[in-house]
Order: sequence, then structure tokens, then C-alpha cells
Amino acid sequence: MEMFRRSLRSDLLQNCRSICVGEGIVEQFVCFHPLLGNHETVSLAFELRYMHDTIYIDASSADMIMANMDSKNRNMVRKAAKNSVTIERKPIDAYEEFLRMYEETMMKDQASQYYFFEKDYFEEQSSLRDHACIFYAMREEIPIAGAIFYFTDRFLHYHLAGTHTEYRKYAPSNLMLYEEACWASEKGIGKFHLGGGMAPDDSLFGLKKHEYSLWCC
Repeated sequence: MEMFRRSLRSDLLQNCRSICVGEGIVEQFVCFHPLLGNHETVSLAFELRYMHDTIYIDASSADMIMANMDSKNRNMVRKAAKNSVTIERKPIDAYEEFLRMYEETMMKDQASQYYFFEKDYFEEQSSLRDHACIFYAMREEIPIAGAIFYFTDRFLHYHLAGTHTEYRKYAPSNLMLYEEACWASEKGIGKFHLGGGMAPDDSLFGLKKHEYSLWCC
């Protein structure tokens, strides 16, 4: 098995080299999977640099998800449910309402232009329809928050999220993340990965780690 792995690694590196030479690429940046540890397989061929921790939820069971939430987050989940917020899963093609709430969120947070995407970006997501979806938080049949997720049989990955400002008081994102984690658990997906911040221990990382009571990896 080890010889087989070495052969695959050698083929991968050779193919990468051939492509770079053919395209005139003199340097490349590779972002390795934060949960697989696949950077270890090419440690002799790449200069590895640690960036920062990321966050995941242990979704091995619904009981585990609830048990690992802090009291504040549990209260926010209950608050959302008490205010008639429900969660619906939609195909990735159903992005029109999400695009509006995402842009509203980015403007409210005064995000740089880097975090704004053209409609074409969302249209191209349809090619991932078997491994991507949108969860919407609904209230009185109105989408009030949403998030895009990618998934495999092992991992659920949090991509983009947005909330209509006037509905933030109902804590829709807290309930949405809880329900998404439960959905992952039902599908046998063991880890729900939320990513990290823009820099080590910044406010975004703190939000994910403390408000959602998650795990570092």
C-alpha cells in the first residue's frame, strides 16, 4: 500500500510539474484540506506554511451536537424556534434570494469588493448540484437568512452566508447552523466544517469558536 501511495504521489507531482512548465507557471500556491491532513503526503516536495486554525462541529450524532453547544447558543436556537423560524433545504440553483441577502450582509459589514460575487459565480455553482445546496431560514414563508454548503459522504463545508438585517433579532443563523449539523448527522457526515477567520484569532474566528461552541483543527 505504501508503494502504491508513493507512486500516486510521484504521478501527482510529475503532472503538476508538466502543467506548470507548459503554462509558464514558476510558482504555485496550494491550499490543503484542513481535515484530511493531506499536506503530509507531499511535505518533501512543498514548502509548508501553517496559516491558522479552522473550526468544525462534531456531527457524529444529534445528541453530541446539542451536548457540545454552550447555554447561550442553545438559548438562541430556542429563541429562533419560538419565533416561528423554520429551516428549509433547497438545491444550489435556488440562489436568487440568497444573492440578495448575501449582498445586503456584505454591505452592512462593509466588506471589501473581494467578497462580492457576480451572478455568474452563483450560476456556475449548478455544476456542483450533487454536492452543494442552500439552507434557508424561513419566517412566515419569507426567506430571512441563508447559507451555501458543499458536502461529501464525510464532510459538510460552510461556504457563504447572509441574513436580512431586519430579521437578525430572531437568531435565524443559530438555528440554521444547528439544523444543518443535524442534517449532516442524519446523512452519516461526521464533521461540519465552518472554516476559520481572515487571520489567526480574529473576530470571525472568535464568532465561530465561541458563539457556536465549536472545535479547532
